[in-house]
Amino acid sequence: MSGQNVHPKRTLLVCQCGDTAHQLVIVDDGDFVYLDIVLNRDAGFWRRAWYALRYVFGAPSVYGVLDEVIVRREDAQAFRDVADALERPGYGTFGGDPA
Repeated sequence: MSGQNVHPKRTLLVCQCGDTAHQLVIVDDGDFVYLDIVLNRDAGFWRRAWYALRYVFGAPSVYGVLDEVIVRREDAQAFRDVADALERPGYGTFGGDPA
């Protein structure tokens, strides 16, 4: 982050499943917007150390490589499209029942 904004705006989205270990954090520091995906943060130390060791030696993860994404200005319309889809009647329902 550029450091221009000492207190960047953060928005936390939690997975529909309700597990707070599945998070998307949106950070706006005034210059850039960052997307951070957080999965399985509640794993114990030894489990995280094992995952880290596997990552260092190139073992594939079932979750893929998790990292930070810096959103480009050109992608703004894609986010508008996602927001529109989320607001469509019936979105987020399975078999007609509310999720």
